[in-house]
Amino acid sequence: MCTSAYFAGKRGFEKSFHPYRTGNHISTGSKTPNQADNQGSGVTLNSSTKTFSGFGHDFAIHINSSDVIFDGMGAILDGGGYTQYGILVNNQSANNFNSLSSNPLGKISIKNITLINFVQAGILFNKVIDTLSGPGSNPSSITNVNASYNGDNSGIVLENSNGIEVSSNTVSNNHKINVGGLGYGISLVSSNNNNLIRNIADYNPEYGFKVEDSSSNTFSGNTATGNNLSGFYVYHSDSNTFTGNKGCYIWDNSSFIPSDINYCNSTPSPTGTPDPYSPPAAPS
Repeated sequence: MCTSAYFAGKRGFEKSFHPYRTGNHISTGSKTPNQADNQGSGVTLNSSTKTFSGFGHDFAIHINSSDVIFDGMGAILDGGGYTQYGILVNNQSANNFNSLSSNPLGKISIKNITLINFVQAGILFNKVIDTLSGPGSNPSSITNVNASYNGDNSGIVLENSNGIEVSSNTVSNNHKINVGGLGYGISLVSSNNNNLIRNIADYNPEYGFKVEDSSSNTFSGNTATGNNLSGFYVYHSDSNTFTGNKGCYIWDNSSFIPSDINYCNSTPSPTGTPDPYSPPAAPS
């Protein structure tokens, strides 16, 4: 049975989650007194904007158990250019959050939340393994999430994760905090058999979608325009299917099944003319 994790309901944040609570295997990055630093002493809420901030250095939310539904109910998590991850799904203890586990998790659902100003990524799934179809299938999912203006990695990252549905998300303007340069909308690394549907990945400094060492994924109805290098970058990845997407493609040592390929220049090539790139200003 899934654990339902409602982030900001009528009860409010403080009654829903507590620092490093382990009963439902979801912990927050709010600081205990001996962790206080110049970023503040704990999670705060701006009730007028439904924005939570002050999570400390590591993460805002850490999920390290299977069978979790996390519904943000429209809340905003703000990393302040200081906290590493918005929502980290990784089968490790809170104190060992940054070591990627080899032990899989499954049936993780994240939806209806905005994640901004995190240093590494808005959402990172590591070793989440599910199936998208067949008897008993109940895939993990990331749905209706806005993961924009995040840092060194991406808005949403799948690493070593299979059978995830990533749909109807906005992942724009993800860039290296305070520096510029790096940043992708959605990044797949060693992740196979995932569905990416109707996502918007615009105005990222490198790629809207980065696909690396990942195979048999389906990209359908996504928009990836205005990115600095290309909408889709496919590297060492085979048997991926692209259908009805908007944005140009660059690939390197990869094959895929095109239906409406729009190359970044007039001929298929690992290099091409970048999309026009003019990112909107970051939120104040």
